[in-house]
Amino acid sequence: MKNREFDYFLFDNFDTATVHIFDNPRNYLNKSADKILSDVVNAGVFGCSYNEMCDQYTSQQINNLIHIGLFRVERDILLLDSTVVVHEDIHNIESYLKAEISHLADKLCEKKSELYACVRSVENGLDEKTNLYHLLCGAVFDGSVFDYLSNHQALATSRLHPAGIDYIITIYEKCPELDRFSNHLLCSYNRFSDGSRTLQSFGDANGNRIDFYRFYCQKMMGAVSPKFKHIEKMWDAVAPYNDRVHILNALQAFDQNGICDEKYMRLFEAFGYIVDGKYAVPVFRKNASSIVEELTKIVVACIGMDMEKILSDSPIMSQLSCCQHGVSKKEAANEMYHILFGMLNEELVTRGIVQNPNHIDGEGRYLKSIELYTN
Repeated sequence: MKNREFDYFLFDNFDTATVHIFDNPRNYLNKSADKILSDVVNAGVFGCSYNEMCDQYTSQQINNLIHIGLFRVERDILLLDSTVVVHEDIHNIESYLKAEISHLADKLCEKKSELYACVRSVENGLDEKTNLYHLLCGAVFDGSVFDYLSNHQALATSRLHPAGIDYIITIYEKCPELDRFSNHLLCSYNRFSDGSRTLQSFGDANGNRIDFYRFYCQKMMGAVSPKFKHIEKMWDAVAPYNDRVHILNALQAFDQNGICDEKYMRLFEAFGYIVDGKYAVPVFRKNASSIVEELTKIVVACIGMDMEKILSDSPIMSQLSCCQHGVSKKEAANEMYHILFGMLNEELVTRGIVQNPNHIDGEGRYLKSIELYTN
């Protein structure tokens, strides 16, 4: 049988600092789960006995993965209970979505003048392409359009687990063909936020970004990457209890007064958000939220129904291997939408409609920005 390896992702709506270690899916979604998941995938639908898997591994390992929602048990059979995209799914995904992307991009390009006019009112000194990258590719496609599609029952953006925490698991088999979907598309938002103040980045997942959210997750797991060790010392000096409020308060103090505590300033500079006492990334203030609303209206009117149809009526949603295990089609549609808007963002970059983020060795392609939606 083929020994598969996997990449693990979370569409999460919880603060790692508030979750008990036993309930945190990040503690289990790693290389230690590869062999178990490989066996379940290889066995096919209704081909994997729960008791035999407990004997082969340990009941604790299997039950932990059931507890976090990767697997479920039906009639003593271990089945997938989350979206797992495997090599066998490549043809169906490519053959269906590739044809759709050009059509969607054509329709959006017809609205280019409206999109550009919309972002010209952002007073941050940046050109339309850069602001569209952050507000259209990021805030709209990876934010407000998710809400639209969820409200129209085309996909799920939430799954409340027995422990009371909210997340959707997505897993990709590691292989070059699938890597294009899981790591190389512009569809990954990292947001260190309290809802109105945000240190964020948007781009692909092809590396280990130096940003607040990525570091924060590693810190909470006690697994800080070696490349972050110098930052960890600064972090521990200002946020020993991992309280994001103190960091975001310091950001707001800097915004209002041009200065903040030197310890926080060093942290902002280490992550590249401030350089030589000045912002080094775009800052979007409260008026940007209304611009996002206008962009959303344009996108929904232009291609909203097309995206709904792709996600709701597409045969791909029943052809995916995990959906044959009975995994929620709306949860699987969450990932198919990531692929869809990621491919669409790439097409908009190729056509020169939005900014093309530079690749940084070891980190991938991404751009940072700040939201300050405070009064």
